[in-house]
Amino acid sequence: MGKPEAILSFYPGQYLFSWHDGGSVRQKLLAGASVRAAFDEEPVDSDWLPAGTVRWGQDLGGTYLVRWIPPGLHRLPFVLQGSAATVVLTVPLPGLVWAGHGHKYRVWATLTDAFSPDAPAYLPPLPNLCNSGNNVATSSSYSGG
Repeated sequence: MGKPEAILSFYPGQYLFSWHDGGSVRQKLLAGASVRAAFDEEPVDSDWLPAGTVRWGQDLGGTYLVRWIPPGLHRLPFVLQGSAATVVLTVPLPGLVWAGHGHKYRVWATLTDAFSPDAPAYLPPLPNLCNSGNNVATSSSYSGG
């Protein structure tokens, strides 16, 4: 494997980059953003965000997005028992906060008319939610709760 050309040392809140320059060793403290940029060759561009998006980002678990859906009448598709056809129903819903992280999704109801990160959250009145942990079930994974 040989001798390393450079070493990146991790310290609380900072990084130390050390490298060989001729016969000497040079060192430089780096900010976290500089270290990230050195290992991330792809630019980050969210593209156009959906209306109601209140937060977007990336971490080691993937991309995350939080959306606010205001209270009101909403058109929702349903597949009714004994039918293969989709039926669209207009139903009143409370304000909803929808969050996705990687491939996991959650949704909460609020009693507020506008988004507030401090608003109390409740289990929303939606049939495709697993009662354990409020995970949104897909049509292929939903088993009634």
